[in-house]
Amino acid sequence: MLTYQNRSEFIRSIAAVVMWAVFVSFAGASYAQAPLPGGKAEPIPKNQAEPPEKPYHKRVLEEPPDSPLKRAEVLANLYALLATAKNAEVGTEIAGVIERIWLFGHGDTIAVLMQRATLALSQKDYALAQRFLDAVVDLAPDYAEGWHQRAVVHYSRNEFARALGDLRRVLALDENHYKALEGLSRMLEETGQKAGALAAHRKLMSVHPFWPDADQRLRELERETEGQGI
Repeated sequence: MLTYQNRSEFIRSIAAVVMWAVFVSFAGASYAQAPLPGGKAEPIPKNQAEPPEKPYHKRVLEEPPDSPLKRAEVLANLYALLATAKNAEVGTEIAGVIERIWLFGHGDTIAVLMQRATLALSQKDYALAQRFLDAVVDLAPDYAEGWHQRAVVHYSRNEFARALGDLRRVLALDENHYKALEGLSRMLEETGQKAGALAAHRKLMSVHPFWPDADQRLRELERETEGQGI
């Protein structure tokens, strides 16, 4: 049984424990807010905002598509973004990415042949450029950009029928290839097929609303085809 003296000692021991707990709690809180040497205490930020994610069209080139299937998926997304871009600046950015994606996804051999064809075309060596592009379309007949570049070569050599054939092949593979649509529209106009030129140009504008001078050319084609039926 506890005596009065024992009870007093017990109470004093309990009080000591409580005081020690209060001291530790206070010291811990003070330490958490204490400044680092040479600096001021900084409060811990709450709900710190994460950095904004890059737009899709700026992210895709970080890991370019490495297969035709992946390339088609990426292009579909980019075309949708281009058609709904909020202004010409963003539209131009997206179009630049699309034109780079056109070149990916068909392996190193095709990439080398395309580089050589592009160099020959820039030097106006059309015969050499065509040899490289003939090899491209033979090795990768599902590669739209190979057909497109060969159409450019045919057009540069005034071989309009062959150029038109290649452009139609491009559009069978990629109906939204706006440069092929532009080329098709121009060649149809030059060969007197005004209604077809207008239809191709309207398709171009639906894919790429910010194509340079598209509105002006639309008005011109509409005047030329008035009364002809489309």
